[in-house]
Amino acid sequence: MSDRIHQVWRPALSASCALAAAVCLLPSPAWAYIDPGTGSYLIQVIMAVFLGSLFVLKSFWKKSVRKIARIFSKRPAEDRP
Repeated sequence: MSDRIHQVWRPALSASCALAAAVCLLPSPAWAYIDPGTGSYLIQVIMAVFLGSLFVLKSFWKKSVRKIARIFSKRPAEDRP
């Protein structure tokens, strides 16, 4: 009896799993929009990332130039800070 139940339910279970996977993987259209507050927030975040990265690059550049200048400085080693 148990073998007969497995023969009946196995294809049904396989079909329901395939249907559930198809429903999860196929996207449905989302009728949404970005309101002006969210749009301006996104622009602010993008600008902050851009300007912050420029500041980090500038700081790194200045530190690198100072270290290189210190290496090639003509002062004796005991006069260096």
